[in-house]
Amino acid sequence: MDGLVAVICWLHGNYSRLFYAKQLEELGLCPPILTPFIINQLELPNRIVMAPMTRNFSPDNIRGDNVAAYYRRRAEGGTGLIITEGTYVNHPSAGAYENVPFFYGE
Repeated sequence: MDGLVAVICWLHGNYSRLFYAKQLEELGLCPPILTPFIINQLELPNRIVMAPMTRNFSPDNIRGDNVAAYYRRRAEGGTGLIITEGTYVNHPSAGAYENVPFFYGE
């Protein structure tokens, strides 16, 4: 894991210090959030989950290389599970915001 994943760790009786995952590994500490997790047939390397969010970075409602790069950086940073952003379905009332990716079309 690299410096993109950060956790607050209980150390010496307080939560006041922010540690990066790599620092915790170097200290020989492994808080539960960094331990693997298995549910049914899904195995995650840790319990860090990135929640879905709609970022409005898809011009003309088409995801581009910038969106792929955004998620790639999070995955390379050690996020255990990434739930990607919201999209619009093919219905007039599905949404009114610009630059949100469509889940339909070409």
